[in-house]
Amino acid sequence: MSLSARFFRLHLLLIPCLLASLALLAQRSGLDLTLARLFYADAAHGFPMHDWPWLELFGHHLAKSAVTLIWLSLLAIAIISQYWRQWQPRLASRRPALWAAVAGMALGPLLVVWLKEINTHHCPWDLAGFGGSAAFSSDWFVSRAEAGHCFPGGHAASGFSLIALYFLARALDLPQARRWLWLALGAGCSFSLLRMAQGAHFLSHNLWAAAICWGLAAFSFKCASLFERGRFAAAYLSRSSDARQRMLLRIDAFLTGKAHGQQTETLILLTVLLILLFANAPFWQGLLAGRDWQEWATWRFAIASFVALAALHYLVIGLLATRLLLRPLLAVLLIVAMLAGYHIRRYGVVIDPAMLRNVLQTDWREARELLNPDLLLFMALALVPLFYLWRVRLVVRPPRQAVLVRGASLLLALLAGSAALLVSFQDFGSAMRSHKALRYQLTPGNVVWSLARLAVGTVHAQSVAPLAPVRRQPRPAGMPRKPMLLVMVVGETLRAANFGLNGYARMTTPELAGLPVINFPHVTACGTSTAVSLPCMFSAFGRADYDESKIRSHESLLQLLARAGYRVGWLDNQSGCKGVCDGLEFVDLGQRRDAGLCAGEHCLDEILLTGLREQLQADAEGRPIVDRVVVLHPLGNHGPAYHRRYPAAFARYRPACNDDDLGKCTRQEIVNAYDNAVLYTDHLLARLIAFLQTQAAERDVALLYVSDHGESLGEYGLFLHGVPQAIAPREQLEVPMLWWLPAATARRLQLDTACLRARSAGRYSHDNLYSSLLGLLEVQTPGYRRERDMLADCRRPGSVSISSAGLAGEAGRQ
Repeated sequence: MSLSARFFRLHLLLIPCLLASLALLAQRSGLDLTLARLFYADAAHGFPMHDWPWLELFGHHLAKSAVTLIWLSLLAIAIISQYWRQWQPRLASRRPALWAAVAGMALGPLLVVWLKEINTHHCPWDLAGFGGSAAFSSDWFVSRAEAGHCFPGGHAASGFSLIALYFLARALDLPQARRWLWLALGAGCSFSLLRMAQGAHFLSHNLWAAAICWGLAAFSFKCASLFERGRFAAAYLSRSSDARQRMLLRIDAFLTGKAHGQQTETLILLTVLLILLFANAPFWQGLLAGRDWQEWATWRFAIASFVALAALHYLVIGLLATRLLLRPLLAVLLIVAMLAGYHIRRYGVVIDPAMLRNVLQTDWREARELLNPDLLLFMALALVPLFYLWRVRLVVRPPRQAVLVRGASLLLALLAGSAALLVSFQDFGSAMRSHKALRYQLTPGNVVWSLARLAVGTVHAQSVAPLAPVRRQPRPAGMPRKPMLLVMVVGETLRAANFGLNGYARMTTPELAGLPVINFPHVTACGTSTAVSLPCMFSAFGRADYDESKIRSHESLLQLLARAGYRVGWLDNQSGCKGVCDGLEFVDLGQRRDAGLCAGEHCLDEILLTGLREQLQADAEGRPIVDRVVVLHPLGNHGPAYHRRYPAAFARYRPACNDDDLGKCTRQEIVNAYDNAVLYTDHLLARLIAFLQTQAAERDVALLYVSDHGESLGEYGLFLHGVPQAIAPREQLEVPMLWWLPAATARRLQLDTACLRARSAGRYSHDNLYSSLLGLLEVQTPGYRRERDMLADCRRPGSVSISSAGLAGEAGRQ
């Protein structure tokens, strides 16, 4: 690699420092504001070029995609140079420079993305002087909710990252080096100018991005140069001084692990440090938020916390990592930590047992929506430590010596961790108690602990509780009766705050507003994920008596109704019923290939209406018609791909986020897409009611809609759902619920709908569903509780009593 010391002094130090100085000058001299005003239109109260669709398409999305494609091509060439040396002997000799270019292009943009989330610098369009409402702020190390998500310039970083190609050409003595330099400068300046014209960045934002990308690209080639010098140290020994010989041999031993080998304890420590530093940014951000970095107490707390956590991780891994398990264990922990850290940083989620169960039960169709170029780029960075992990030669010691060395290292870690805890225990303990989410953001410990809890819970759930006695309430002689058809729609990820019937500023339920539905505006969910809420809402225990092992070992409400004589079916357009319909009729409509409703991996939720119609038609052909309970499980508002949940005709609120990666959309665009999906759910429910009305001649029909849990749309820096119940925000817990009971059905069931409508303003939860459905369907079982039955006080005098007292003794005898 022909890069001189003078080259590195220029590109690693001088140019980045010059760019940083210019950035400071632009901000403090007022040049930032002056340039921004050139593109701002007072009459329009905004930046006109911000809404130019062709500029957004070609200058923003396609330009960044082109840079990503260049990086992926470079990565492919680097991989080819590594594994197909016999095919590409010329590439094999250029491996260090190729990998330096791959790392150099990636490090700058990734650091810029992370920096955006820990400072309060706002975009021009957010500031009060440019049509926004935010005040200028330049604080650092803030929470995600307080971050401005604008500094440094991400688009400029994509363009200036191409400077790594110039360094590559210089390292390989290619005559086209100057052309790559002009390409990088042209791309970076063009991207910067474009985003400044759109009001997305100030000049200083883009200059800082250039400084970061330039410096990190040069740093990557400096590391590659050291690697190459260390690898070929023997070639320099004859003409080097003794001190230089020792230095080169140390570089060779550390970077390649070939000369003297790597100690297993050192490898464990390096992995722990790498994970804590690069995969736990949200944890450190939350732990250190609001502290004054000018005070020594903050630095002492940060250093002591880091040492204590590093020691803890080292102790756990050191006890488990034998020589045979070392590489696979460290590789798995590294990959898990990177994946968990990315999703915690991107969506503000936490990894607890409920979230992990949700992940394990998610099908490929849902999981693929979380895949995006940023995730692939983030995970590509793990290839470097993984490659080193598998290629490094480990020192092999005699068994007795290995045990002594490992024991001594564990004792040293224990002493260091204990000392660090003594320094920071009160402060650290207070922070963890006050912010419970932090304990679920420390990865990979959160994943390992949650997986262990799931395993223990699964073992406990293997035992099956005895079946409770159940019977249908006998009808008085002479009372007319038609077969019952109850359709229950278990909505997905629809929160009460955005439901039009609940008083939301937007009427997102215009069709339901014109129908005689009974809306319940104050309903709380059992959990914040489907995997928790579904078993809970169909259980007699509910959240009030929540016990996961009992819930999973007892039969669900649907299974109990089937034993009571109802034909129960589950029509699914999602990821299954989470065990509540085991042994019952289950139809996965998401696998259909309906040209009008299905495209790609998913079907629109109207496929559920098609499935319901088909099932009832089959019933009509095989008389007599029986009592039926059908549960529909739609995709609803399942994120992050809200734009895939509704057809184009329902894209009323614009601009909407049309990307699976929410990080590429503004919060308002995300809310617009979410509200469009609510509009489509409104349409689906209205169509279901219209269809059920056609069945009213032969059946007593009713419909119940309730969402399984809510969703965060940027409040407190959170997106999606799955925050532990104890610390979950109300946006993830408050859900919409409504009943549709036509007059004929209400008369037959002796229900006073006016009474129910008057009581609908009360506060309810998923806990009310079990007893309310038993009461509606006239089923007796010991699990019924009248105080949880929403319909009990609205049954007219003379109606059938649903008391289960008569079965209590029978249950006791069993």
